[in-house]
Amino acid sequence: MYINIKRNIILNIKIRDKISYFLISLALTGLCTTYIIAQPVGTVQSFGEGITAKKFYSSTVDEDNTVWFLTESGIISFGGTKWILHNKNRKVASTDLRGAVYDFSSYGPELWIATPTGATVASLPVDARSGATTYYIDNSKIISENVLAVAVGGKELRWFGTDKGIYAFKGRKWLTNSYARKYPEGAFQDYPITSMATSPDGDSLYVGTLEGGVLRVFRNDVDAV
Repeated sequence: MYINIKRNIILNIKIRDKISYFLISLALTGLCTTYIIAQPVGTVQSFGEGITAKKFYSSTVDEDNTVWFLTESGIISFGGTKWILHNKNRKVASTDLRGAVYDFSSYGPELWIATPTGATVASLPVDARSGATTYYIDNSKIISENVLAVAVGGKELRWFGTDKGIYAFKGRKWLTNSYARKYPEGAFQDYPITSMATSPDGDSLYVGTLEGGVLRVFRNDVDAV
């Protein structure tokens, strides 16, 4: 793990040097002026029907090309012409939402959401009648309800990144963790998870961390991580 961290630091320095050289070159040639002026100013945007949002934390797109956003106002969707605030379901949190990913499982279209109180899965369209379940310490194998990121792989394989480790849920079965020696619990507190993405088949998970590089975990043949 320490070797990976060093390699990532060196890579980051090289990338920063290239970006700095590129920006200096633009400034010297006068090409940077238009870009700077074109930067948007942060204002509260009105979406109609009393919806206002300024902070967008995450987004995902479903099979109907509807975009789902997590904001400080809660879950907002945009289907191309209309913005909708989804705040009628009491089982779905509307504050401190961190990450969302769309999935189509045997239960139908779903939205998986990372929250400080667990990982919530809600059936679309996330209205008052939609089914919703939150996985936390008492009803799952995660040892921390502070979920920082979620990711979905193939064959109904879901990944949850917390401040104490990574957990996987396939179908209705929680996978056994076997990475403790390589990535102990303290590592996730020293280098918090910032993002997660799966391979095309979903069996491998790539985890972005804060100053800790990129980690990789995977599901093995005996359904362990």
